[in-house]
Amino acid sequence: MQLVCIQHPQQEPVSVGEAKQFLRIDHNVEDDLLSHLIQTARSMVESYTQRGLCNQVWRLTTTKRAVIDLPRSPFLRLSAEPQIVGLAAVLDYKLVSYYDRARLLFESGDMFGQKLQVDFVVGYGEERGSVPPALCQAILWLVADLYQNRGVEGKGLGGNKIRGLLQPYLWMSLH
Repeated sequence: MQLVCIQHPQQEPVSVGEAKQFLRIDHNVEDDLLSHLIQTARSMVESYTQRGLCNQVWRLTTTKRAVIDLPRSPFLRLSAEPQIVGLAAVLDYKLVSYYDRARLLFESGDMFGQKLQVDFVVGYGEERGSVPPALCQAILWLVADLYQNRGVEGKGLGGNKIRGLLQPYLWMSLH
């Protein structure tokens, strides 16, 4: 299985101005650094929670089988029809959304074992304010940790308060 982000968010869930206010920075000298730290912190939160915060497009390449769970949430829509890599065949499938996840169910066993490509959109919305406040707060705490511990290893996601904010957004699997 290969999962790649093919269209990154148009904006970050936390602005440089919000980060500067949180860190009590009153100059513009490190704005580029803060922008980079915000992107890094967002990426850390998304990786840990398996969620896209601001809308983004992902491409899943996997082996075709009867049931395929899309590995990111919150699911919004497919951005293209699922297809067998290298073929223009139309596939019979059913898209099932449950909570904020999605699953593809393939009706026939035709082409099982072939390489399948699925492009899909996840995120809470295009606007900065659409991301849940707890996820934005986790990003701010991570930015603070990254900013204050430049050159040394900080707490990262190891901090209890950050994990506590992210815990409700984790998807627990029973397989």
